[in-house]
Amino acid sequence: MNSNHLFEKCMATFAALLLALHSASIAQTPEIEKALQMPEGADRTKALVAAALEWEKKSPAAAMEWVCAPSTPKAAGAAMKSLSMDWAARAPLDEIDWLTKRGLKPGTMDFYALHLTVVVWAGKDPNAALEFAKKQPQGPIRKNIYNSVAEGWGRADIKAAAAWAAKVPDTEDRQTAINFVASFWASTKPEEDAAWAQTLPKDDLKFAASKLVPVWAKKDPAKAVQWVASLPLSDAEKEEILKKK
Repeated sequence: MNSNHLFEKCMATFAALLLALHSASIAQTPEIEKALQMPEGADRTKALVAAALEWEKKSPAAAMEWVCAPSTPKAAGAAMKSLSMDWAARAPLDEIDWLTKRGLKPGTMDFYALHLTVVVWAGKDPNAALEFAKKQPQGPIRKNIYNSVAEGWGRADIKAAAAWAAKVPDTEDRQTAINFVASFWASTKPEEDAAWAQTLPKDDLKFAASKLVPVWAKKDPAKAVQWVASLPLSDAEKEEILKKK
């Protein structure tokens, strides 16, 4: 074993030890401790989730820290979604600040928690969430936030979200917003979605069509194909859209 490999192995072991020590240092509430003593199963999971939610109401950062810790049982980890959304409903910026300090990385639980936070926030106050999104630098975090604004706003008021998505100045941000609006709206009212898509400029129309057609085609393939045929696009562009259904 060469010296570089040995050093890397030692560093990995040291990092794992630090992580374990950090996880163990998170003080748990008596209710959490009691739930952990229960036999594994549905009752234990239910008790852990309930205890974690009560903890979050009193000390959201501590509760989320415990739920997100690697040493926390998976049953309690399932409570993360409920905890994150509950905190976001009360103080979204506090939760975002906490998540940011932990270091947001795509594919992590923290990154998913950011998505949940902004979805809840945008559902209640889309303009405030949007102003926050505009201040973020280009990259995966900004894309996550724009997608989350579109989802939160779209679930609360799809027509308002669609009107906003169509006018987002930046192309990448606009396509991120259109992506959710087109696919989500197609799952409920595809004809309205299609009518909206046809108000978009050509490039955005093609993009929106590529998102709504696969969803629409699952419910009514004939209508989806008929709609694509009516679009002011070339045969090659229409064929490309239909390949995705």
